[in-house]
Amino acid sequence: MGRQSRNKNSMGKQYNRVLKRRRRESYIKRKKEAKKIAAKV
Repeated sequence: MGRQSRNKNSMGKQYNRVLKRRRRESYIKRKKEAKKIAAKV
Protein backbone atom coordinates (compact mmCIF):
# COMPACT_ATOMS: atom_id res chain seq x y z
CA MET A 1 0.00 0.00 0.00
CA GLY A 2 2.81 2.44 0.63
CA ARG A 3 2.71 5.46 2.86
CA GLN A 4 -0.68 6.89 1.94
CA SER A 5 -3.91 5.24 2.92
CA ARG A 6 -6.43 4.46 0.23
CA ASN A 7 -9.56 5.54 2.05
CA LYS A 8 -11.49 8.61 0.96
CA ASN A 9 -11.33 10.20 4.40
CA SER A 10 -7.64 10.99 4.10
CA MET A 11 -6.31 14.43 3.29
CA GLY A 12 -7.55 15.75 -0.03
CA LYS A 13 -4.27 16.57 -1.67
CA GLN A 14 -2.74 13.28 -0.55
CA TYR A 15 -5.65 11.32 -2.00
CA ASN A 16 -5.59 13.32 -5.24
CA ARG A 17 -2.00 12.24 -5.70
CA VAL A 18 -3.04 8.61 -5.36
CA LEU A 19 -5.80 9.06 -7.93
CA LYS A 20 -3.44 10.82 -10.31
CA ARG A 21 -0.98 7.95 -10.13
CA ARG A 22 -3.74 5.41 -10.67
CA ARG A 23 -5.10 7.37 -13.65
CA ARG A 24 -1.63 7.63 -15.16
CA GLU A 25 -0.99 3.90 -14.80
CA SER A 26 -4.23 3.06 -16.58
CA TYR A 27 -3.44 5.63 -19.29
CA ILE A 28 -0.03 4.05 -19.93
CA LYS A 29 -1.61 0.61 -19.99
CA ARG A 30 -4.14 1.73 -22.62
CA LYS A 31 -1.39 3.23 -24.75
CA LYS A 32 0.61 -0.01 -24.63
CA GLU A 33 -2.45 -1.99 -25.69
CA ALA A 34 -3.08 0.41 -28.57
CA LYS A 35 0.51 0.01 -29.76
CA LYS A 36 0.20 -3.78 -29.72
CA ILE A 37 -2.98 -3.64 -31.80
CA ALA A 38 -1.45 -1.15 -34.24
CA ALA A 39 1.62 -3.37 -34.64
CA LYS A 40 -0.54 -6.37 -35.58
CA VAL A 41 -2.38 -4.50 -38.32
